[in-house]
Amino acid sequence: IDEELHLTNITIHPLPENTTAHLQPCDAGIIYSFKAKYRQLLCENRIQEFDKEIETGVSPSKLSILDAIQMTVTAWDRITTNTIKNCWIKTVILPLSYDNAETSLSELEESIQRDKCQMQHSIDNLLGNDNNVTANDFLSIDDKLLSIENYEESTEQEIVDCVLGKNTEVETDEDAPSEVIDVSNKEAIECLEKLQKYINQENNMSVSFEWMRQFNSIKNSILNNIMSKKVQTQLEQYFDFNLNN
Repeated sequence: IDEELHLTNITIHPLPENTTAHLQPCDAGIIYSFKAKYRQLLCENRIQEFDKEIETGVSPSKLSILDAIQMTVTAWDRITTNTIKNCWIKTVILPLSYDNAETSLSELEESIQRDKCQMQHSIDNLLGNDNNVTANDFLSIDDKLLSIENYEESTEQEIVDCVLGKNTEVETDEDAPSEVIDVSNKEAIECLEKLQKYINQENNMSVSFEWMRQFNSIKNSILNNIMSKKVQTQLEQYFDFNLNN
């Protein structure tokens, strides 16, 4: 930007070197909250699969990339706007009074502690109360995985080996992807009807109008899909016309 350029609505301040990471709102608690909620969803998913195995005898299905994407979306949606606002306040980017800043920081710490307790509860449900895995251990379990930052300390040969996959283990039968069973249109409609019946029978369960609108939209989309796949039959299909007789 030209130093002589005058901006009427924007004020630019240069940041000292190597301080960006300390001033980022994401590093002030947003990423921590997101990781906590994502890993909590991961634990809940595995618990549901193991419970299903006990009830039906069906082996737990492996997580797919689609499952991870859906859990990522859900985890981000669970981060409240208040948490994001408090993370911005923690970086001193938002100019607020001292009292408001103290209150916001206190709320942020309570939110982080609440996420940590919820995740610890999910870990205990998955592994048992006598496990030695803490919420902090689970959050930082992948901190030492190879990333862009690690390349600076790696040799050229190590980088080449990593890219070419020379250090990867041979895939076994257990690692092979399990067969995905398609869900029929009839099964999808039955599941939606069961869900709607469950919501109707739970008197203390409140559902927003927007949610019901989307629910009905999904149901109509499935019904339209069923109708579009139906083929109009011809009368000739029911008779065997033999012109030689």
